[in-house]
Amino acid sequence: MPNSSDSSRVWLQEGSLQPDPMSLLRECSNCSGRCCVGRTLATSAERDRIKSYSGEDHFASWRPGVHYLDRGPCKYLRDGLCSVQPVKPFVCRIFPFVPRVVEGRFWLYCVGECGAGSNLSSAYVANARALAAEFFADWTPTLYETYWNEN
Repeated sequence: MPNSSDSSRVWLQEGSLQPDPMSLLRECSNCSGRCCVGRTLATSAERDRIKSYSGEDHFASWRPGVHYLDRGPCKYLRDGLCSVQPVKPFVCRIFPFVPRVVEGRFWLYCVGECGAGSNLSSAYVANARALAAEFFADWTPTLYETYWNEN
């Protein structure tokens, strides 16, 4: 059996995925999706792309335009890897960063469970910050904090 980084490369070479610049697949230790648990936030546009790409809809609605996956292993994991990699939502694109609100301001925290976290390039970090700024342009910290506490 190839080592975990080799299996990630083989998987990419099979042509099933074309990772975007925010993909961690090259750094992924293929932990079988330990990162893909918990709350996964998606806008309606993200949900629609995932539904169109996969033919599946596992999201629940929180508010108009805002959806989430229930806690637990992601329903889009296949063999420990993301089956919707090309259309994954914002919160998955910026992982291992997780958005939080602290003292009324948005912050990105890097979670320790991801082995790829120590290999992040400065470009990845800059892209995550830019994506977060764009994503949260229409959110208030209070609204996101409410989402986080309710889901």
